[in-house]
Amino acid sequence: MVDRNFTVILIAPGFDLEQVAVWTTYLRKAGCPVSLVGLTSGPQRSSHGVRLIPDTDLDRVPMGEPGLLLLPGGKEYAAALRRDPRVLRYMLAVLRSDGRIGGDRELGAVIPEVAMTVVRPLPTDRQAVLDDLDVIRQEARGGDWLPD
Repeated sequence: MVDRNFTVILIAPGFDLEQVAVWTTYLRKAGCPVSLVGLTSGPQRSSHGVRLIPDTDLDRVPMGEPGLLLLPGGKEYAAALRRDPRVLRYMLAVLRSDGRIGGDRELGAVIPEVAMTVVRPLPTDRQAVLDDLDVIRQEARGGDWLPD
């Protein structure tokens, strides 16, 4: 059963560290359960060479569980997702269970098989960043606004 309050951020080699850090911090501060899920259980290297250890790996996350699946951008990241057949199966399972998928625009071209809720790449203007995060926060709660 889909948990509307549960968000998965899928990390793989080449992920956008800024998006992952901001999304994770903001959602956890808002009280939303967030899990960093890697393609493998070992450290995942960002596009800037920073390594993150995921909370779990894709093989251990129940199919279709999250209300929201977030996919940070990055060309190497997108290529890693495309190469792994488990990713498409997982994304389709999320959609079949009425979950939502958000990600960088470039991922739509790389993974055209799924409908994505597009989250704009993080801008540099502070207010625009907060506006983007409000969209993510709303999606993480299944459309219900969280208190500030």
